[in-house]
Amino acid sequence: MRRGAWLVAATLTAVILCWSTYNGQTQGAAKNPAALFKPIASVLQSPRCINCHPRGNRPTQGDDRHTHLMNVQRGADGNGMPAMRCGTCHQAHNNEALGIPGAPGWHLAPASMGWVGALPEVRISQFNADTLFVMGMSS
Repeated sequence: MRRGAWLVAATLTAVILCWSTYNGQTQGAAKNPAALFKPIASVLQSPRCINCHPRGNRPTQGDDRHTHLMNVQRGADGNGMPAMRCGTCHQAHNNEALGIPGAPGWHLAPASMGWVGALPEVRISQFNADTLFVMGMSS
């Protein structure tokens, strides 16, 4: 019986310590949303995201972020130039045989969401208040 009581006490202590640490971190971050955004920013800087968020009109590709082959360019609507639409190669699903990623409605992000080289503070300002609220980052 003593072992059971010790186990319960140890579990409760761990929960209290974790909760107080978490509570302290979130209260401090609520005053500074950029603090909560840092882990998100590291994900947004990955090649998987940044390749389609160029500041200019040319997307990049691959983990080394080389300029997209075939002279691909943004186009007026972010879906590529008239004879070279994104959906021509990037179908609604991944093409495993050719290694071409896909998703429904594949296109470049709007130029206003160009994250290449942007500081986390700049990227967080690109999110609107509703997005920040949904992400639990509103003050």
